[in-house]
Amino acid sequence: RPASAPLPPSLLLLLLLAAASSAAVSEGQALEPVALALARDAAALGAAVHQRLSAWSNATEAELEHRIGGYLERIDEAASSAWAWDSRSKELSAELAKAPAAADATQELRVELLRSDVQVRRATQVKEIFAVQVRVAKSLLDGIRQVTAWEDTAEQAHLEARRHLQALFAEK
Repeated sequence: RPASAPLPPSLLLLLLLAAASSAAVSEGQALEPVALALARDAAALGAAVHQRLSAWSNATEAELEHRIGGYLERIDEAASSAWAWDSRSKELSAELAKAPAAADATQELRVELLRSDVQVRRATQVKEIFAVQVRVAKSLLDGIRQVTAWEDTAEQAHLEARRHLQALFAEK
């Protein structure tokens, strides 16, 4: 454990209560029952905190995965829309190239071509916005998974430390 890492709250509680119970020891009472009770309390508190964090993590992961699925759907829809409008723009450009320059239909084709080009740009921007949303959500999801893995490792280390402490007192 790095020197800069803070002590876990359960260990701090154990140390504080053990120090406070030294007065009881000086009066002739044994420290072992107090330490074992403190270890049990710390274990219960640690387990409850771990359970709540795990539940939050699981719920948050599920929500983010659901959102990512929705964002990917929107990206597909926007890509399809952009492709359709781009195809329409190409058709209108071909029609415009064939039409006589002075015809009233040419003006209408230009307006329709402009609308189609705007729709292509809009769909492309929507697609890009949702691609950013996917990257952000995946980054957050990865971070939550890393925190969860760290918490699982820390919980296992705390359990092992508690077992070791109990074994020390059981030997006496």
